[in-house]
Amino acid sequence: MPKFQIEVESGEYIAPEKMKVVDFIEEWQEKYAVKQLASRTFDNYMSQIKTRIIPAFGQKRIDQIKTMHLVNFFNDLEKEGKLASGTIHYIHRVLNNIFNRAVEW
Repeated sequence: MPKFQIEVESGEYIAPEKMKVVDFIEEWQEKYAVKQLASRTFDNYMSQIKTRIIPAFGQKRIDQIKTMHLVNFFNDLEKEGKLASGTIHYIHRVLNNIFNRAVEW
């Protein structure tokens, strides 16, 4: 029996949009990132996730994150003045990857 079916029947399945971001990232890491990303890319993604993304969004449910949350997050990163614009774009790419998987799943 597929894992998904087991989770649904046992009541353990949580729709991705109802998960906290930190919990979804664990699923994303296990089911996508480890398999699809090159080792170095994976390490870089996880570094940004741990230092920037989880502190900002980790305890929010995915369906609670709105465009303004993201706009404010990126504005705050720019205001810090500590990050190069390339790094900010990289963080955007990481978030985009995670949220695309949430939509897909």
